[in-house]
Amino acid sequence: MTEVYETISEKKMFRRVSVLIDGKTLEALNTLMKKKHLRISDVIRLSIMHYFQHEIGGKSDLGELEKIVQQLADGSHLVTDLETLISLLKELKLTGNSERLQEIAERDGFKEGLYYKSIGINDFVEILKQMELKNWLKLRTESNNCCLLILPAPELQEYLSHFIKGISRAFDMRVKIEKIGERNIVLRIE
Repeated sequence: MTEVYETISEKKMFRRVSVLIDGKTLEALNTLMKKKHLRISDVIRLSIMHYFQHEIGGKSDLGELEKIVQQLADGSHLVTDLETLISLLKELKLTGNSERLQEIAERDGFKEGLYYKSIGINDFVEILKQMELKNWLKLRTESNNCCLLILPAPELQEYLSHFIKGISRAFDMRVKIEKIGERNIVLRIE
């Protein structure tokens, strides 16, 4: 038996594709459509992109998703939207509490660092990966001792700079923090 694989051209924005599915797959498709209020095309497109990211792109990691679920399930983390957090940070700044906010951020970072030490995470980059998992930042490792942090909003730059100072203090390690633009921080671990 010879299998033939087709490539679909990109001449049109959308292309109609016919797919044969069995009864069990059809049942799963119908369940997804009802539960998520999506059309068949939406479910198929999302499924293909998820599969592609998982197999090719490396962006869809179920292990990372399980870590997030665990953090939410144990009650130690809270899901909030970025706008709410930014509003809180702006309000503190407007009321003249910038120094207090910096103190709080550094203290919280220190406590976070102690927590990571207590569970055996002593690698600073691994801690940054944990912060990335919580969606505080996107991490790009430039070298063994240099990382670029890309923040979701400029309002987080000051807070995270002091939070990271606190973490480094908990590990008694020197970290040079350099703010680049409004949403980027370069860390040099010494």
